[in-house]
Amino acid sequence: MSERKVIKTIRLAEPVVWGSETISEITIYKARGKDMRVLINSQGDKAEEATLNFASKVTLQPIAVLDELDGDDWLAVMEAVGELAERGQKTGLNS
Repeated sequence: MSERKVIKTIRLAEPVVWGSETISEITIYKARGKDMRVLINSQGDKAEEATLNFASKVTLQPIAVLDELDGDDWLAVMEAVGELAERGQKTGLNS
C-alpha cells in the first residue's frame, strides 16, 4: 500500500495532550474510497456524525483527539476536511 498524500497541515494554536503525546499539528491526508464511504447518504444529525468520522479518517486521529481541540483549531480542521469532502461530492459521490 502506498503512503497517503498530505493535503494540508494545520499548526494548532493550542496543542492537545493525548496520553503521553502532545499533538501540535493536525495533518489532513488525501481521502481514499473507504474514507469517502462515511459521507454517503448522510443527512441531518447523521451528516454531522459522518463528517466527524470522515475527519477522523483523513487526519488519522481518533475522534476523542478532535473533540479536545481548541474551538478555533477545530474550526480550521473542519474547514479543511469540508473542502476535501466537497471535492468528493462534486464528483457525484453523494448524489
